[in-house]
Parts: sequence; structure tokens; C-alpha cells
Amino acid sequence: MKIIYFFKNLKPIDAVRQFLKQKFFKINKYFPKEETLIEVELAKNKEAKYKKGLYKSKIILAIPKKGLIIVSGVGKNIFQAIESSYQKLKRKLSWKTKT
Repeated sequence: MKIIYFFKNLKPIDAVRQFLKQKFFKINKYFPKEETLIEVELAKNKEAKYKKGLYKSKIILAIPKKGLIIVSGVGKNIFQAIESSYQKLKRKLSWKTKT
């Protein structure tokens, strides 16, 4: 499993990277023999100061010979945004593995 990070309007934080590694370690069980590529885009929306979600996360999971899964989430902090997109990714993965 390879993880690529993109930070927009944010400074790269080691705590965020560790949080992501911990989350994606669990996803690796779905594809133990395949080399998956995970792209994570994290952004802080400077224009939406008073809206619900200030932070956005987008996860792109590339699975060899099976395709792409793309999910996104928003939250009041970066960890909530990651958790939101991670839960969507888990639901999509459980649906894909059943069919």
C-alpha cells in the first residue's frame, strides 16, 4: 500500500499522516495481495468561514485490475473531514467486496 498526500492551504502535519496511516492499515485487509495506491487530498476552505465544513478531504483508492474508488468528506476540523470520507470509503469497499 502506497499513500500519497496533497495538502492545500494547510501545512503538512505529522499527526495527520499518522492518523491516515492508522486508518488505511485497516483497509489493507481487503486487498492483502494487491499493491493499492491511495491518494489523499486535504484542503482548508478559506472562503467558507461560517459554513458547516471548513475542511475537506478527498480519498482516491486505486485498486489494480478493479478500478478506482473516489470519496470525499467535510468537517469542522481536519480529523472530522478524514473520518467522514473514511466511513464512506469503508461502505463502498464492503459493498464492492460483497458483489
